Amino acid sequence: MSTEGIDRSHHLFTLSARSLEAVCQAAEKLKDHVDVEPAQNLADLAYTLHVGREEFDHRIAVVAQDAEELKKLCQQEPETTGAIAYRKQSTEPLKIAFLFSGQGSQYIGMGQTFYESSSLFRDVCDTCFDLVQPFYPIPFQEYMFNPKYSVELNQLHISSTAMFIIEYALASLWMSWGIQPDTVIGHSLGEYVAACIAGGFSLRDALQTVVKRGYLMQEGTESGALLAVNGTLEMVQAYLEPYGEDVSVAAVNGPQHFVIAGRRDAVEKLDASLEADGIVHRLLPLASASHSVLMEPVLDEYREFMEREVTFSPIQIPLVSNLTGEVVEGRTLDATYWCRHLRDTVQFAAGIQRLLDQGFTTFLEIGPHPMLTTLVETLQLSEGHVVVPSLNRKEPAWKTSQESLGQLWLAGANIDWHAFDQEWKRKRVHAPTYPFELRSCWVASGTSDRVAPGSAEALPKRVNVVRSPEEWVRTIWTEVLGVEEIAPQDNFLYLGGDSLNLIRVQSRLNKALQLRLNLQELYTNTGFADLVALLETKLGENSGEVVEDTVGGETQTPVVGEVPLSHIQQWLFQSSKMDPEYFFMPVCLERSKPLQPELLQQALQILHAQHDMLRATYKRDGGLVRQIVLAPEETAVELLLYDLSDLEVAQEKREAFHRLELDLANSLTFEKGLMNRAALIKMDEHQHRVLWVVSHLYTDNVSSHILPQDLITVYEQLEQGVEQSHIHLGEKSASYKDWVEMCRSFANSAQGADDFRYWEALLEQEGEAFFAIGEGRERNTLANMKSQSFKFDAARTAIIRQHIPEMYNTSGKEVLTALVLHNLSKWLEREQVCVAVNGHGRDVVGDQQAVDLSRTVGYFINTYPCHGRIEGHQTIEQTITQMQRRSQEMPHGGASFNMLRYLSDDAQIRETMQGFPDPEVLLNYHGELLDLSGTSEWREYEPGNLEQPMNQESQYKLIVSGYIQDGELVLHLSYLESLISPESIASLEQLFHEQVQHLVEVCEGKLV
Repeated sequence: MSTEGIDRSHHLFTLSARSLEAVCQAAEKLKDHVDVEPAQNLADLAYTLHVGREEFDHRIAVVAQDAEELKKLCQQEPETTGAIAYRKQSTEPLKIAFLFSGQGSQYIGMGQTFYESSSLFRDVCDTCFDLVQPFYPIPFQEYMFNPKYSVELNQLHISSTAMFIIEYALASLWMSWGIQPDTVIGHSLGEYVAACIAGGFSLRDALQTVVKRGYLMQEGTESGALLAVNGTLEMVQAYLEPYGEDVSVAAVNGPQHFVIAGRRDAVEKLDASLEADGIVHRLLPLASASHSVLMEPVLDEYREFMEREVTFSPIQIPLVSNLTGEVVEGRTLDATYWCRHLRDTVQFAAGIQRLLDQGFTTFLEIGPHPMLTTLVETLQLSEGHVVVPSLNRKEPAWKTSQESLGQLWLAGANIDWHAFDQEWKRKRVHAPTYPFELRSCWVASGTSDRVAPGSAEALPKRVNVVRSPEEWVRTIWTEVLGVEEIAPQDNFLYLGGDSLNLIRVQSRLNKALQLRLNLQELYTNTGFADLVALLETKLGENSGEVVEDTVGGETQTPVVGEVPLSHIQQWLFQSSKMDPEYFFMPVCLERSKPLQPELLQQALQILHAQHDMLRATYKRDGGLVRQIVLAPEETAVELLLYDLSDLEVAQEKREAFHRLELDLANSLTFEKGLMNRAALIKMDEHQHRVLWVVSHLYTDNVSSHILPQDLITVYEQLEQGVEQSHIHLGEKSASYKDWVEMCRSFANSAQGADDFRYWEALLEQEGEAFFAIGEGRERNTLANMKSQSFKFDAARTAIIRQHIPEMYNTSGKEVLTALVLHNLSKWLEREQVCVAVNGHGRDVVGDQQAVDLSRTVGYFINTYPCHGRIEGHQTIEQTITQMQRRSQEMPHGGASFNMLRYLSDDAQIRETMQGFPDPEVLLNYHGELLDLSGTSEWREYEPGNLEQPMNQESQYKLIVSGYIQDGELVLHLSYLESLISPESIASLEQLFHEQVQHLVEVCEGKLV
C-alpha cells in the first residue's frame, strides 16, 4: 500500500511571541488570515509557521481539522492542554522520558492510521512483521488491523508481539520528528521495547524474545487472575499474608495503587474479602498472572532460550529498571535479569519517582492508549509537568499525536519540522507575520507577568469574544459525558447520556447563555444540531439582551416556614408500606488523613444554610403532616465524635461501626426536630469516616451526589483558611418549595387534565398488566429480602447505552426498561406485565415553567407504572420498539402520574389515579455512580442498610436496580426469598444475559 497522497487528518499550528499580549494577537491574526484566504492549503500554512517563523517563549499551539475549526479555536481562550493551548516556555533545559505501555491496551486498528499515511511508520512495522512471520500462521498485520481477528489479538502470544511492534514504531516516529528520549522506562512488557530503543538488544532479538515470552505465558502457565487495589502498601501486605506465595504484588503503580496477581482461586477469595471490607479494588479481565509464582514453571526454559538465541548489549540510553526503580546505563541486562523481570514485582511508581527526583518534567507515553499517562497524573505533579500520550483509541490518531506534539513544543522541545513534514512535499505559502501591533486582546488574570520556570502561566481572559451556541454545547457535552469529540450528527442519549446528565447540561447552558431552558426542551432536542438550533432561536428571541437570573440565583432568599408536601412525600405518608420517619439516604465519606471536627461541623452548618430542605422538620397534626423549614440562624448542627481505633479485630470494628449507624438512625424522630445527623468516626490514625444520616424525605439520587461533593468542597476551603463569608459553592438552583408549587399548579391546569385522560384510558386498557408474583407463608418483611448482582462489561454496556439506542431512536434507560419487561414476561410466562419505574423527578412540566433544579436538595423521585404486552414469539428488538413508542406517547415522561394522584384539587381525579394498583416490581436506574476519583484523599464507603427497619413490610417483591460503574452496567436484583427462590432469580439473570447477547449480535450485524 502506498501512503502517497494520504495526508494528516489534523494539523498543528504553532504561534509564538515575546509577550502574552503579542501571542494572543497572533492567534487573532491567524483567524483573520484564514478568513481572507479560505482556500489556502492548511497543511502548507502550518508548515510555513513551523519553518518560517522564529520561536519565542510565549507560545500557543492549535490543532485543527479544517479552516472553520481553526478559526473557531483561534477565538477561544487557550487552556493548558487540548486543541488550543498556551504555555510560557521554561528557562530550564527540557528532559524528556519515554514511557512504554504494558500489556492490556491493545485494540484492533491501533496505529493503522499511521500505517496508512506515514511511510516511515509503515516501513518500521513491515520490518517487524517480516521478523515475526515465521512464528504465526497468517500475516501478523491481520491480527492488528483486521476486525476478524479481534479475539486472537487478546491472546498473550499475539497481543504482546502486537504491543511491541506498535510501541517500537511509535518511538521511531517520534524520534524522527526530533523528540529524543533522555531516559526510557517501560511497564512490564514495555521494558522490552525500552531496552531495545536503549540499545540493550537488537530488534530481531527483542522480537523473538517477546514472541517466546508470549507463547510461554500462553501455553506454559496455569490460568491466574489479577486484581487492582487502592490502599497503603502495609494494608495490601496484610491482606496478602494469609495466601502465602499464591498471591503477591505484581505491580506498584503508585503510592496507593497496586496490582495483585496469583492463583485464580486465591485471588477470588481476596476479591471477596476486599469487597466485604469496603476496600476499593477491581478484578482485571486478564487470565495470565505475570509477575507472580505462576511464572516459575517457564523460567528455566525462558532462560535457556535467551542464553542460546539472544545477544545482549550494554544500555546506551539511561533506562529505569522495573525491578529496582533505579537507573541503568552502560550495563548489560542479561537472561537472569529478564527472568527476574517476568517473575518479580514491577516497581513502576519507584521508577517514576526517581525521574521526578532527577528533575524530569516531561513524559511521553509510547503506546496505543493512555494508560501510564493516567498513572503518572495521579502523582503530585506541578503545573510545569507535561504528561502526554501518543494515541487515544477514542480520538483520531493524528489529533492526539498533534496535540501531544504541540504540548512538547510548548514546553520547549526542539522539533525537526523539516523531517516532520518531509513525506508530504510541503511548500511555503503566505502566512501571518509577527504581531508588532500592541492592541491588547486579553485581560490578565493576575497582577504579575512572572511565572515559575516550567509552570503554566495563569490563563488570561479574552474580551469581545463570545462562544457560539455550538461551541458551548460541544464544550458542555464533552465535560458532562466524558467523551473526547462531538460530531454534528451525534445525539446526547446515544453517547451514553441520561436524564441525570441532562440536568447538568441544563444548569450549565442556562448559566453560560443566561437562558431559561427547561428539561422538556432538552428532552425533545437531544441531537447536537437540534440543540444548537434551539439555542440560536432562544438567543434570537432575546435579541442580545441580558436575561435576568433564573429562579434560584445566588441571591435567593432562604426558604423559611411551611412547605407543602410534594406528591412523592404524600405517597410516602399515605400509600406506601414504608415508615417515613425511618427512611434514610446516608452520606458516607472517608478520608485518608485526619479530619478536624470543628471544621467539619462548620462545613455542615454552612450546608444547612445553603440547602433549605436540610432544615426541614415534621409535625403531625391529627391525620396530617406539616413540613416546616427552620431559619438558618435557628438551626444548630450537632456533630457526634466516636473513636474506634482501639478495636484491633476487623470484625469487631465493623460490628461496632454498624451499631453506631443504627444508633444514629434511631436517634432521629419527628419530635426531636431535624431529620439529619452527622458523626465523625476515627477508624484508625489515618482513616476518618463521616457518617451523615439524612432523611429520604428530602434527599434522592441527585441529592446524594450534591451533598457529599458540597461537603468536600466546603471542608477543603475551610481547611485552606478561606473565610466563611467567601466560601464558594456555585449558584443555588430553585427551591423545593418553588417546585412543589409548580407541580400543584400543573396538576390543576388544562395540561394536567389532558394528562389525566391518558392515564385513565391506560388503566382501562392495561388493567390485566398488574399482577401478583405470589403469596408466601411468611410476612413479606425486609428481613426476607435477599439480593444478587451481575454486570455487563464495557463493550456490552456501550451497546445497551449507545449503539442500540441509536439504532432504535430511544434512550439507554428505555432499552433497560424493555429488557426488564421482556425478561419478566418470559420469566413469569405472562403476556402482560407492569413495573414501577423510578424517574429522577426533576422534570419540568408545563411549558410556562423554566426552573433550574440541578443543584436543589430534595426528594424528587417520580415513580410511574410502565406496561408491556409481550407476545409469545416477540423479540427483544420488537419490545424496544414498543417501549420507544410508548415512551413518546407517555405525557411528560410519566412525571404527572403522582402529581395528579395527590395534588389535584379534583377529588374524582385523585380517586381514579389512586385506583391504579401499585406494581410489585420496581425498576430503579441510578445512571453514573458518584466518582470521587478526582481527589485521592476522599472516597465513598458502603453503609449498612439504613433505609428501613428489617421488620418493615417490603413495598416491592422484586427490585431491579441498575447503575453504571467504571463504564460497566451493574444490575442488582433484590427479591423476597419468601416468594422467590434463588434458583428462580438465577433463571431471570440468565434471561438478561441471553437477551443482551442477542442485542450484541444484532448490533454487530448492523454495524458490519
